Amino acid sequence: MPTRARGRPSSIVFEHRRKMATLTRTFLHGAAVLAELSDHVFSIEIIPELAEQARSVLEEQGYADVRVRTGNGYLGWPEEAPFDAIVFTAVPAEVPEALVDQLALNGIMVIP
Repeated sequence: MPTRARGRPSSIVFEHRRKMATLTRTFLHGAAVLAELSDHVFSIEIIPELAEQARSVLEEQGYADVRVRTGNGYLGWPEEAPFDAIVFTAVPAEVPEALVDQLALNGIMVIP
């Protein structure tokens, strides 16, 4: 059963999370931070130009392993699921069921 916690996520929350997804709106810094804490980071950006910019900047900064794709973050990245953590950068009206389905057993979902 999902639980709720208040406060800011810390590196402890992400410890031992191997595969994470970010649903982003220009979340370059966050994707880079998650890349330091995880083996695999998948970032979804709805605006094509921002996705391309994110891809380019992350690669220039040495984060070539962060995968960036253009798309609706609320649909997730089903072909790469399950994710140990899913990080939202915006508050959804309700949690998309597609993302719940892509969360690994004992995974965490961080929603602002």
